[in-house]
Amino acid sequence: MKSRTMSLILQLSKFCLISFGIIMVIIFGTPVISNLIVMGLIDLAGCDLSPAGPSECLVWGGDLGNRLFIYESFISFIFTPVVFLIYFWDIILIWLLCYLVLHIREWRLSYSS
Repeated sequence: MKSRTMSLILQLSKFCLISFGIIMVIIFGTPVISNLIVMGLIDLAGCDLSPAGPSECLVWGGDLGNRLFIYESFISFIFTPVVFLIYFWDIILIWLLCYLVLHIREWRLSYSS
């Protein structure tokens, strides 16, 4: 019973993690959609990302001004996936590590049963 509950928890965690990854890629990694969403997010947060440089842009308690500043330039329309990798590499790395930990735990749970 405990292994079945643990398996369900791991599967749910993995599903949530994959869903988060897909949402991040759609919001920040797709060429036209991401630019429109980021511009809306900038307007919603009331940020001022002028060409002189980003100001403090607080979104959910964190400053995203530097990460969102690049999306205002024309180059981001062309190289959005590259911009996503450069400016969100830390979140991608944390996501990958969490996915690997969940996958290894699920593998060990199925191996021990």
